[in-house]
Amino acid sequence: MIRQGKILTAAVVGAAFMFGAASAKAEDERIYKLGEIEITDSVSWVNSKPMQEVSSEEFEAGSATSVSEALEQLPSVNFTPNSKGEKRLNIRGFSDRYIQVYFDGIPVALPYEAYIDLGNYNTFGIDKIELETAGGSVLFGPNAAGGAVNIVTAKPNKPFESAIEFMYKSGDTYQTRIGLGSKIGKAYGMLSVAYEDSDGFELPSGYDERNENGGLRDNSGYWRGTITGKVGYEFAKGSEVAFGINHINSSLELPPNTKEIDNGKNNSPVRYWNYEEWDKDTYYLLGSVRKDKYAVTARLYRDEYYNVMNRYKDNTYTECLSPSWCNSAYDDYSNGVIVNTEIKTGAINTVILSGQYKKDVHKTRNDKTPEWEKDVAETYFAGIEDRLTLGKFIISLGGSYEVNNAISSDSEEELNDDIKVFNPQATVIYNMSPNTILHAKAARKTRFPSMKELYSSYSYNNGGQTTYFANSDLKEEKAMNYEIGIKQTLFDTVLVQANVFYSKIDDKINTKAAYTGNDPNASADAQTSDNIDDVTMQGFEVMLGGDFTKNTTTIASYAYIDAEKSIEGDDSDIVADVPEHKFYLDHSYRIGKIFVLGGRINMEKGRYSQKSDYSYKELDTYWTADLRAEVSPLKYTSIEVGVENVADEEYELSYGLPQAGRTYYAKLKMKI
Repeated sequence: MIRQGKILTAAVVGAAFMFGAASAKAEDERIYKLGEIEITDSVSWVNSKPMQEVSSEEFEAGSATSVSEALEQLPSVNFTPNSKGEKRLNIRGFSDRYIQVYFDGIPVALPYEAYIDLGNYNTFGIDKIELETAGGSVLFGPNAAGGAVNIVTAKPNKPFESAIEFMYKSGDTYQTRIGLGSKIGKAYGMLSVAYEDSDGFELPSGYDERNENGGLRDNSGYWRGTITGKVGYEFAKGSEVAFGINHINSSLELPPNTKEIDNGKNNSPVRYWNYEEWDKDTYYLLGSVRKDKYAVTARLYRDEYYNVMNRYKDNTYTECLSPSWCNSAYDDYSNGVIVNTEIKTGAINTVILSGQYKKDVHKTRNDKTPEWEKDVAETYFAGIEDRLTLGKFIISLGGSYEVNNAISSDSEEELNDDIKVFNPQATVIYNMSPNTILHAKAARKTRFPSMKELYSSYSYNNGGQTTYFANSDLKEEKAMNYEIGIKQTLFDTVLVQANVFYSKIDDKINTKAAYTGNDPNASADAQTSDNIDDVTMQGFEVMLGGDFTKNTTTIASYAYIDAEKSIEGDDSDIVADVPEHKFYLDHSYRIGKIFVLGGRINMEKGRYSQKSDYSYKELDTYWTADLRAEVSPLKYTSIEVGVENVADEEYELSYGLPQAGRTYYAKLKMKI
């Protein structure tokens, strides 16, 4: 693996800001309101809205360092690794192209692929991660048919704050993180830097398959550097301005499939490839103004993505498979603006307005086609909600008008027509008591086809015939979402949430549809994308978290999801990568003031994976258990050691892509 380290060294790494117990006022000052998407300061709405979140206190225990790992404790969230080493997000059966991902309210999905790998986002410097399920507020913008995730960075509230962390993990994995922050008067700033370097991960003992003989997983190493920072100024309560950056620079080895057969051709399911570079840069200017009768939040941003990938002939990783797979590069960016407004039209009524614009630009090249080819598209969004408070009820009615506009494409002569949609939605919240809140919501949401689905044609045929055709006539996908749920506080220290949900996607894009065109260069098994699928997802989820005693903290969640697809002429109703059952439990026990013992259990059952021959394989049910112990010998210092996958369980989340076996780690944390 190439180890460039062109910006960072192994001695420098980013850290989150860890805060101890504070007064309610200090806690409010710590929350980075500018990074949140919700604009209102209404206590009743903020406390009642049906949103899930994970705080830094919840995801800092253990060796988890990525946003994908932090989100796994939520009941209906799961991730699926693919052959490109990406961790593909799925919420209630919706894959990541249906889920809008934000960083401090800035959309960060890749322009061409229309999704983002959250495994590349470090949790250090992050205060919390918000999850809005399908049918959420119009503030979450377009392409949120399956919900939205918002990563909110930390905000300092003291003149000097610092944190440093060192961690070692099996597979010669080293991580160092350093964070600094300060708030003096009305000005504040923070900077966290992270560096990770790994030879890969250890497989379970005795693992032996066609393309893998166990031990250290072949070609699974990486290095990654992250810089997160911002500076801001508070003019008055609710009125401030800030400039922020998030920079990710990495090189990633991509382990090959262990079970499929390598046929030596372009379409082989066993692929020997690496990301020589995977870089992501987000720059943003945030501002807010709050008055008695109105509030405005504005975001201006530029989000950049660059990668270089090589695919090799064999596991020596020395010679490219072909010129088209050598120095294959993406150079993409998005420019955009978001303006959200809250208008208090009366004592019981508030109107929410959202206007969003985004321009996506994708450029690609390789050694066979050295000249850059460019695709350009724009998205316009206008949303409105009217929130009415009637006694114990809060009623929100709204809708959005959305436009996807193709500007140009060097790869295809025909552009898709402009897609224009209107999506209505409604939410009703009933505050039965201070400890019991009920909600129901219904919404129609859409997903626009990605530029890759519209304009990507390629050949996996060694004879040069086209095996995959672009389809510029794709339509939007339409999703109807329904949810009812309850929030219940127990003993003043435990929160229980439960939801029942149903979603139906019409005109879902099938990326493996048979090609029926008349192109003379088409291979016999040529495919394309087409709006031919219908999918339903239904189920329920339960989660609880809190302190059952003064010395214990417990987080538990369970989800049941029944996902089925319907395609004319296809007898299978299986939806891949959606576990039917998922269970998560994390428990911590404090001994005195300096010792903490903890454990974690994960279970999945009923997950199917699609093989290269398009058949489905039900993956084995798995249980994993982790153990950890932490001691704080000094006021600002703690040491944590742990074992993950204690039983050395062999399991997969995708066919032929095994997960790590028993893993040991140790970390030293210091914070002021």
